[in-house]
Order: sequence, then structure tokens, then C-alpha cells
Amino acid sequence: MKIKELTFKETTVNDENTIYVAFVGNQRFTVLDRMTSFGWREIETGYCTNYLAPLESPNMWIATGLDIRNYPELTLTEAVKLIKEKADVCRGADDPC
Repeated sequence: MKIKELTFKETTVNDENTIYVAFVGNQRFTVLDRMTSFGWREIETGYCTNYLAPLESPNMWIATGLDIRNYPELTLTEAVKLIKEKADVCRGADDPC
């Protein structure tokens, strides 16, 4: 499966912030387009594993400045690798949110 095959559902949080979410099994891809408190736009992509596994803690990676939707030809495996490589806020179990 490729990124272009995912369906990102849009949720407007307020007039300036929008979240796009796609689910694949117990994995979640998110793209947040928001206005920062400094007055500029920021985009970030998040990836979460074990999202729906009740017995396991979810792991989350967030890559600021990355919009994974701009990489439609990446497979999900390639997308996860890119997100993990670019993650600068949360980095899985070793650096939880």
C-alpha cells in the first residue's frame, strides 16, 4: 500500500488549525497544519503504532516540517522509515511525548 491510497480525514480544530488522519490497522498517520504562537504556519506528520492495541503502549513519532501527503508514491514502510528518520519531537518509546 502507498501513501496515495490512504484516506486522510480532515478535522478543523479551529479557524487556523486542521488535522488530517488516516488509519491502517493499528497504525495512525496524522498531519497537523497549524498556526504557531509565533504567527507562522507549521506542518508536522505523526505516526503512531499500537494505536488500538489495549495491552501495548502506543509509540509515536512526530516530524516537524514534514507533510507525508507530499510523498504519494512512498509505500507505508518507506513512509514510516522517513517519519522516524525526520522525527524531532517524539521518537517512539525511547523519547515519548
